[in-house]
Amino acid sequence: MIDVVLEFATTGRIGLVHAGMALAEAEDLLGPGRPHPALRRHPEFDGYPIHWESLSLLKSGDRASEVNLELSPEHPLRLPEVLGSRHVGELGSVLMEDFLAALDEAACGYGSARSEEGVTHLDLESGVTAIFIHSEDWYDVPVQGDYLSKLRTRS
Repeated sequence: MIDVVLEFATTGRIGLVHAGMALAEAEDLLGPGRPHPALRRHPEFDGYPIHWESLSLLKSGDRASEVNLELSPEHPLRLPEVLGSRHVGELGSVLMEDFLAALDEAACGYGSARSEEGVTHLDLESGVTAIFIHSEDWYDVPVQGDYLSKLRTRS
């Protein structure tokens, strides 16, 4: 799982998926997504996500203005088969200190973390934002700490 997380964190891409891509191209690659209920009623609306398992793209016209990878220390990471079905069953998050060590090893720079109310935001040189949630506040996990809960990049 960490290889997919690092790929996205360092490049802003997961395989061929990236912010700014055409939604039709995403559907050709990933198959049909699960649109937010507002999009099912009003396909012309913008600002709502289309989901493919743990991956979502934010609709803006006919493009993906944002790519999000949702992670949880309690649930496995799930991606469309074309992006990495090998990760099904692995817990879908990492502790902040392990993520930072992986970024350092990959030579991906990052700024200082901003925290408030159990949520920490960390901007990476790649243009990706890593969001961590303190497990004590949200999850019942054996190791308490700040877990990566989302990676996000925008076009």
